[in-house]
Amino acid sequence: MNNIIQFINKISEKIVMLKKSTKILILFLSFILISMAVTQIISLSNRHKVVLFFPERDKPSVTRKEIRYLPVQKDLDMSLNGFISELLLGPFNKEYSPLFNSDTRVSQAFIRNKSAYINITTQKIEPEAGVANYEESWKLFKKNVCTNYRSIVKIYLYINGVEVYAENPVVDAVIIK
Repeated sequence: MNNIIQFINKISEKIVMLKKSTKILILFLSFILISMAVTQIISLSNRHKVVLFFPERDKPSVTRKEIRYLPVQKDLDMSLNGFISELLLGPFNKEYSPLFNSDTRVSQAFIRNKSAYINITTQKIEPEAGVANYEESWKLFKKNVCTNYRSIVKIYLYINGVEVYAENPVVDAVIIK
């Protein structure tokens, strides 16, 4: 404790010896720094943390995660829409592969009776270069949704309005790794 008091005293003595213009500059910069910190704290309070999973570009069998902060939405359907939109943007890290083509967008997503109904649209049916294969994409898509929305037990995925993977919509947490 004495060390801290001595440190503060030394800094106070040095500040007293500074020119008036330098003191004003230090005060101004301190104000800006404190304002930025307060703004950051306020902006993060309206966000929630999500975990996104993507395959490595060079080793598609290896899954990596990214943490993102999304705005808090007023209802679960809007939250799911925002989450899927963020997932479709792909990874920030260039060493990871996106799950879907770059033109893929969420058209509709909602939750009813513990089932998620998600309709995405795309112009290109075949995966672009660097995009994970469909089977891996579907597996990681399920993992992403179920990790961030634990109440969901089934996912119905539609691409351009056509249901895909209809033979196995049930998501089993044991299968997802």
